[in-house]
Amino acid sequence: IIGYTYFIFWCSSFYPQIISNYERKTTEGLSVDFSIINFLGYICYSSYTSLLYWNRDIQQLYQERHSALIESGNGDGQATQNEAKITVHSNDVAFALHAVLFSAIWIYQLFLYGGLNWHEGKFPLSRIFVVFICLIVSSIALYVYLILKVDTSKPSRSEWELEHLNWLDFLYYLSFIK
Repeated sequence: IIGYTYFIFWCSSFYPQIISNYERKTTEGLSVDFSIINFLGYICYSSYTSLLYWNRDIQQLYQERHSALIESGNGDGQATQNEAKITVHSNDVAFALHAVLFSAIWIYQLFLYGGLNWHEGKFPLSRIFVVFICLIVSSIALYVYLILKVDTSKPSRSEWELEHLNWLDFLYYLSFIK
C-alpha cells in the first residue's frame, strides 16, 4: 500500500509541468539542463529496477553475491543457504518507466515550444552540463564495452575484472548515476 501510494504521488508530480507547458505553449522557466539530466537519470533508474525485477540472470548474480550460508540451529553442523531478498517491487518498476515516459514528454515539449533553440546567440545547455553528460554517457558506454570484452573463461583475467565487470555491478553503477 505504501509503495503504490508513493507511486501515485511521485507520478502525479510530473503532470503540472506538462499541463502548464501545454497551456502556455512555452517551456519558459523549465531548465533544459534539468530536463535532460532527469531523463538520463530515469533511464538509468528504470534499467536498474526493470532488470533486477525481470531478468533471471541478474537475479541469480544478486543471489550469488548477497545470499549467505548459515549454520542450521539444530547443531548438526549443516549449512543452509539463506537467500537474499531483492527489494525491487512492481511499483518501483512502474514509477521508473512512467518517469522515463514523462521526462521524454518534457524534452519533446522543449523541442516543440522552442526551449532547445538558440536564443540571442546563447546555447540552451550550459557548457559544464554538456561536459558532464558526455562524461556520464562515455563512462556508461565504456563499462558496457569492458563487460562485453571480458572473457570470464580465460584464467588470465584479474580478480578485479571477474568481480566488477558484470551486469549486476553495471546496474549498481547506473543506480549511482541516478
